[in-house]
Amino acid sequence: MTLENSQKSGSRLAPSLLIVAAWLVTLVASSLPAAIWNQFAGPTPPWLLWAKAALVAVSIVIAWAWKRVRPLRSYFILLLVQILVWWLVDWIRTTTPWSQSEGRVPWVVGLLGIQLLKAGAATLTIIVLLLVVHRRADAFLVKGQLDARVEPVRWLGLKGDGSWKVVAPIVAVAAGAIMFVVLAMANGPSATTLLQGLPLLPAALLFSATNAFSEEVSFRSSLLAPLHQVIGKGPAMAVTSVFFGLAHYAGGVPLATLPTVLMTGFLGWWMAKSMLESKGFFWPWFIHLVADIPVFFFLAMRSLA
Repeated sequence: MTLENSQKSGSRLAPSLLIVAAWLVTLVASSLPAAIWNQFAGPTPPWLLWAKAALVAVSIVIAWAWKRVRPLRSYFILLLVQILVWWLVDWIRTTTPWSQSEGRVPWVVGLLGIQLLKAGAATLTIIVLLLVVHRRADAFLVKGQLDARVEPVRWLGLKGDGSWKVVAPIVAVAAGAIMFVVLAMANGPSATTLLQGLPLLPAALLFSATNAFSEEVSFRSSLLAPLHQVIGKGPAMAVTSVFFGLAHYAGGVPLATLPTVLMTGFLGWWMAKSMLESKGFFWPWFIHLVADIPVFFFLAMRSLA
């Protein structure tokens, strides 16, 4: 059901109800509960994840039974899939054989294994997504229109006279440059270390591409596809961007990780915008890839140390 249809068939409050419900369930499914728990109660208990999964599962049942929130049912299903597949990835990495081998093998081999796990999570997500939306184009699992117009955004000064063919590379390079500066300031690598890491740059490029693919499937396609026609483009971009930003909360004091969450959330907003307006996967994947290159390059240099 599209947003227009939901407005015609239901109460005037229905669209607002759908937006509020989408926000509430998304925040429950995100890393926000863990961040709050870490701040006020200490380390995150294992049961918290299962409590989140149970609450999202209850939301699916409610959406099945309550006609006014039924359009969100597919979105809630995909949220639950994200909780479960990423739990599975983390669980596999904590098993004794995997954790022992990950600590012994070279960086490239270890990270290749992690990327294969994430690709498996993305594959499971794609299967469920296609069962829900049926068509690859509706799931944004197509290249898309590369020269699509960038729709105006007043608060950013975008007038709507640009093309994603121009804007996407600018956003990608800017994100990559900012990420490089932030990581360089945090790690302080010497010129010698940078030169020693150059032979690992091809591996960093490969892992950036595979990581961008897996995360764009999980955090963009799978969430935007069932959501944007239900609550509208702007709210869908906001909801999924917050979920993506919170996914980069790595534990500890929330205020200490707030810049990372905000930065990745804003980048997620750009990638969501590019996906919806180009109606495809290529530009968000490309932006994500370029932004990830400094991350994997610095991981490569850290492995040398």
